[in-house]
Amino acid sequence: SYKVTGLSASTLYYYRPYLKVGSMVYYGPIKTFTTLKSTTKSLWDLLEDRKDLSRFCELVGKTPYYWADGCLASTSKDGAEVYYTFKEVLKANTPMTIWAPLNDAFTDEEWAKFNAMAESNSYLLQQQLIGNHMSLFSKVMSNSGQEKVVLINGRTATLDYSDATFQDAKIVDEDIPAYNGVMHV
Repeated sequence: SYKVTGLSASTLYYYRPYLKVGSMVYYGPIKTFTTLKSTTKSLWDLLEDRKDLSRFCELVGKTPYYWADGCLASTSKDGAEVYYTFKEVLKANTPMTIWAPLNDAFTDEEWAKFNAMAESNSYLLQQQLIGNHMSLFSKVMSNSGQEKVVLINGRTATLDYSDATFQDAKIVDEDIPAYNGVMHV
């Protein structure tokens, strides 16, 4: 794979894979992708702007970020250890994708359970909810077929580009660009 830079926003690009074997060149089919719109908003800004995502946003904003080994992500500031929340992570420059659940995706009982979990066991909340809705790298919906996506909690999820579904949930608003990734709802 190659990292491509210098592309224009909101532009359709064509590419064609090829393989060189000795003096022979074998070409694959022509494919396309469209770059996202340019934006100055972060993934956190996108979550915060959407009232229909307020429940997920509330949990994400107050949940500490844990590394894969279960240790809290932190830094030293003025001699004190400061812990990162997902809010800080989603404002950073690390490219990520969020599949944000709408407020009505939670029953009142589930919402109460996740709120209690945020207060008592935030690591469990990351593993059972928040981590199931985020991955590193930007996953735009211009591909076809299916892909197994590695989530930030270490699990995998199926992203079906053809049916516009993520873990069998319909994506109703796709490819919402941020300077640090993309959000799907």
